[in-house]
Amino acid sequence: MTNLPIFSAVDLCAVSPARMTVLTPAQQTELVLLLRERGVSFADIERATGLPQSELLALASQRHHLTLGGSEVPEHDEGRLTPETARGCGAPVNAARALVWMLKSKQDPIVTSYGRIELDARLTPGTAEAAIDWLVEQRHIRLTEERKRGRASSYRLTKKGEQLALRLNEGAAL
Repeated sequence: MTNLPIFSAVDLCAVSPARMTVLTPAQQTELVLLLRERGVSFADIERATGLPQSELLALASQRHHLTLGGSEVPEHDEGRLTPETARGCGAPVNAARALVWMLKSKQDPIVTSYGRIELDARLTPGTAEAAIDWLVEQRHIRLTEERKRGRASSYRLTKKGEQLALRLNEGAAL
């Protein structure tokens, strides 16, 4: 594990483009989030790191999978379906990703919110509602308990949905 003083520093004096290159992707993300949490502007972070704001925003939104007490596990494209695979099965790609995520979650019923689906199934923000509506309309999932004021809804995979999810999962770019 790389031990750098920048994680305990309050100012940007320890941050440099050279230091950014030695950080792992997870550490880069953590650094950007920590600096933003401390009120440092993207413009200041951009000057200190030498990275454009678009790249900083991408870093800030990345998710990393770490094993506690062990080494970092490389992030895979798990659950990343190609548009071709989804279209080949007749499903919109976001609906396909949500369906495969539901299958892999192994929950019955699946109790979740749109925001959680977007995060866990790696959907574009704001697209989960349309994806879930499509899955319900096509009878791939069934709504068992509707959301009420900020609460999560409950869903169950139908046989038809489970079969599609298995086909999508087999053809996924894993």
